[in-house]
Amino acid sequence: MAKLTMPGIHVAFTELGISAIDRGTKGTVAIIVRDAAEQAPVALTQASQTPTALGVANQEYIKRAFLGYVNPPKKVIVYTAPVEDDADLTEALGFMAIQNFDYLVGPADCTADEAAAIASWIRSQRENEGAKYKAVLPNTSVD
Repeated sequence: MAKLTMPGIHVAFTELGISAIDRGTKGTVAIIVRDAAEQAPVALTQASQTPTALGVANQEYIKRAFLGYVNPPKKVIVYTAPVEDDADLTEALGFMAIQNFDYLVGPADCTADEAAAIASWIRSQRENEGAKYKAVLPNTSVD
C-alpha cells in the first residue's frame, strides 16, 4: 500500500517561498540629486558605495537614505540631474519609470513646482502603470 503524504504542506511552503521572494524585493529607494559632477545613474547597496565625485551635501543626503526607519533599504538608486536653473526633472522621471523601487525622493532643493510634478508623475504611474510607488517630498500633501 502506498504511503499518503500531505500535499497541503508542499503548497504552503511553495506559497510562502513565493511571498518571501516578493518581500525580499521591497526596500528600494530612488533618489534624485542635483550636482555639477556628471554622474551616471548608480545602484548602491551600502552607504560606503556613495560616489565620492558628488558634492559633500549630496553624499550626506544619499547616506541618510541608508538609515531607514525600522529597516534600512536594500538598495538605493541615485540619479544625478544637472544643476542648471532651467533644468526640470523630466529626464530623471523618465529614467525612474524603467526602474523598480518603492520610494522616490526628490532633490534636497526641490521646489514646490518640482514637488507637484513628482507627485503628479507618481499618481500617473499608479493609475496608468499599476505601480505602487511612494514619494517623499517637501511641503506636499499626502495622497
